[in-house]
Amino acid sequence: PKYIFLNLLVAWPLTAAALSSYEPAAGVLITKLSWRQSSSCLHRLSPVAFISPTHVTPSSATIPQRKSKTVAYLNKGSSDVDKEKSRGNKVLLGVKSLIKQRRDILNRIITYVAIFAVGLKLGLRKSIVPLNPPVQTSFPILNIFVAAWITREVWGITPAWVKRSVFSRRRRRRDPSVATSDAELHVDVEDPDDMASLSSLSQKLQGIMNVASSKLSSPMGPIELRTALLILFQLVVQLKEQRAEARDSLYEDCGVPDQLETEMKGLDESFEFADWAYDEDPRGTLTENLRRKGFSLLRHDKTALPGYVGHYVAINPEKKVALIGVKGTSNIEDFLTDLAGNVITHKLDGPFVPGGASEIRVHEGILISAKRLTDIIQPFVEELFLPAGYRIIVTGHSLGAGAGTILGILLRSRLPSLVSSADSVGTDEGIEDNSNEGLLKVLAFASPPILDYDTSLSCSPFVTTIVNNSDIIPRASMANLLIMMEILKKVKRKMKDHGLSLADGTSTMALIKKLSQGKEGEMIMSPEEIGQVVDDAKEAVSLRDPDHLYVGGKVIVMYDTWGKKQNTNEDGETETSMKAEENISHKDKIPQQEKDIEIEKLYSNDAARGVFTSDGTARVLRLIEIDERMLSDHLSPAYRSSIRSILSHTSM
Repeated sequence: PKYIFLNLLVAWPLTAAALSSYEPAAGVLITKLSWRQSSSCLHRLSPVAFISPTHVTPSSATIPQRKSKTVAYLNKGSSDVDKEKSRGNKVLLGVKSLIKQRRDILNRIITYVAIFAVGLKLGLRKSIVPLNPPVQTSFPILNIFVAAWITREVWGITPAWVKRSVFSRRRRRRDPSVATSDAELHVDVEDPDDMASLSSLSQKLQGIMNVASSKLSSPMGPIELRTALLILFQLVVQLKEQRAEARDSLYEDCGVPDQLETEMKGLDESFEFADWAYDEDPRGTLTENLRRKGFSLLRHDKTALPGYVGHYVAINPEKKVALIGVKGTSNIEDFLTDLAGNVITHKLDGPFVPGGASEIRVHEGILISAKRLTDIIQPFVEELFLPAGYRIIVTGHSLGAGAGTILGILLRSRLPSLVSSADSVGTDEGIEDNSNEGLLKVLAFASPPILDYDTSLSCSPFVTTIVNNSDIIPRASMANLLIMMEILKKVKRKMKDHGLSLADGTSTMALIKKLSQGKEGEMIMSPEEIGQVVDDAKEAVSLRDPDHLYVGGKVIVMYDTWGKKQNTNEDGETETSMKAEENISHKDKIPQQEKDIEIEKLYSNDAARGVFTSDGTARVLRLIEIDERMLSDHLSPAYRSSIRSILSHTSM
C-alpha cells in the first residue's frame, strides 16, 4: 500500500500542472492535497517504500532460512579446507550484495523525489488562483535531488569508453625511438592514435574543423548563403521537373559503359557479404548466413570504440576463398571515426603496387581504424591464407568500405607476395573478381572519400568501389564542398541580376514570390548555364590539392534517370505501385525468408537503371547531387535494389 500511495503522491503534482492549464480551481485543489500529503507522509515513509515490492527486505522469519540456503549453495561440493579459504570471499560477497541493495534503494529514492520535485514546482507555478495560506515555492533540497537524478541518468547512458577516459589514467605508450636519454625513455607519451581518449579525439575533430573553416571561408554572409542555397534547391527541383534529360545526359556521357556484364557479375552476393558485417539480418545470424554460402566463421569482432571497426573473418575451404567483412557506420563511435576526417600523410612499409609511392595522403580516422584492423588480419593472411593458397576478398559498406580499401593497401605494402602475384592468379567460380586480378581484391560499397588523387587511381588493380545514384557519402569531400561554394557564388550573382535578395522590401518580396512559384516557375538559369557554372566551379578547385580526397580504385556508378517513364494503367496508377500493393496484400502467404525479399522490391521504383565505370574523379562524383534521395541512396536496401535491377537488365 505504501508503494502504491507513493506513486499516487508523485503523480499528484504532475496532474496539478496539467489541470491548472484548463481548470484553475481543480489545479489549486490538487496542488494543496499534494503539498499537505507530501509534508505529512514523506517523513513517515521508510526507504523500503521507495522500492518495488519484489525488492522489499524479507521479514525476520524468512531471513534465517534464506541465509541457510545461501550458505548451503556457496558451500556445495566444497571440502572443509575450501570452506575456510572461501570464508573471506563470502564476506566480500555479502558486503557487495549489501552495497548493491543500498545503491538500488538510493537510486529509487533519487528518482522518485526528483519526479516529485519537478511535478510539485510545475503544479505550484501553474496555479493561477493564489494559495491560502501561501505555500513556499523554493525548495533547495529538491533542486539537489533533481540535479542528482539528471546527472545519474546522463551518466547511465554515457558510453563506457567515455567513462574510462574521464576517470582513468590517460592511455600512454613509451616510444624509445625518440628518447635521447634514460630519463626520457621512462616518460610516458600519449598515444596519438587512441581515439577513445577524449583529449586525442577532440584534437582530431578540432583539426578537421580548422581546415574546413580556413578553406570554406566565403565573402557571403550567413543570410546571403542561405538564400542562395534556397534558390539553388529550387533550380534543381525545376531542372528535374522541366529538363530532366539535361541531368541524365551528364551520367550517360560519363565513364565507360562497356563490359558491364563482367563488371557486375557476382556483385549481389558480394554486397550481401558486406551487409552481413552489421549482423542485423533478420533472416539469420552471421554464422548461419555464412554457412548457407559454404563459409565457416573464424573471427567476429564487435568492438565499438572510436578508431576501431567491427569485422569478421570467414573461409570457404572448398573454393579456397577467405572472406573479410568490415562493418560500416552503425553507432556513435563509428560516426566519430567518420568525423575525424583530417587529411594526414602516412608512410607505408613498402609500395602497394609495382613502382608505387611510399607515402599516401589519407583520411585520419579511417586510417587509424584500418591500421588496427591490419594488425589483426595480417597474421591470418601471412600464416594461413597465403600458405594454403587462398584468395582473399575484402568487402564492406560505408565506413567498412573505406577501412577495407585502406586495409588492402596496407596488406599489400606489408606483404610483397601480394604485389608480386597480382597478375598470376585467375578467377574461380563463386565469388567473381570483377576484373581485379590477384590474390587480394577489395569490393567497397558506398565508400567515403579517403585517398588522395594519385593513390585513388593507383589502387584500381585490386579495389572496386560501387556508388549508387545520388549517394552523398562518396561525394562528401572537402573538394566538393568548395565546388558547392563556387556554385553558390554564381547563383548569388544571378540572383542580383534578377533583383532577388533581402536588401530591401522590393527585392525581398520578389524573392518570396520567386520561391513560392516552386518547381513550376521560370528558371533563373538555363540548363546550359547551370552546366557551365558547374564546369567553371570544378575548374576552380584543384584535383591534386593535398587536402582533397577521393574514393579508391575502379568505380562502378549505378544511376537512375530523372526522365524515366513509368507504365500506367487506365486509372493512372503505376505498375510499380500496383505490384507493391500486391506484394503487401499477399505477404502472409509467403515464407519469412521470401517475405524479406518481397519488401526489398518496394524499392524497385527508385532502383538504378544505368551503370558505367570510371574512377574517383568522375564528373558526377565531383559534385554533391542535390536530390531527395541523397541520403536514402546510401542505405543497404537501396544498394541491394539497384544491383538487382542492373543485373536483371544486363541478363536480358
